[in-house]
Amino acid sequence: MKLSKARVNKTTDVVKEGVKVKVKLMGFDDRGKVRLSMRVVDQETGEDLEAKQAAEAAAAAASGEHGSDQPA
Repeated sequence: MKLSKARVNKTTDVVKEGVKVKVKLMGFDDRGKVRLSMRVVDQETGEDLEAKQAAEAAAAAASGEHGSDQPA
């Protein structure tokens, strides 16, 4: 499970047992184990941060933004 952007030694360093968290199902590995990620979900709203970033990037591309002050 992906808990944080930084490496985590122990799960309990980030999450205490019994605490409810929001996760995204990332898929299944070759052994059929569930792959979950906490880091791509806003823990307050439950919003999928990857989807939000992709939508913002698509909107910026559609509007012609280049992400700098320099002309294209």
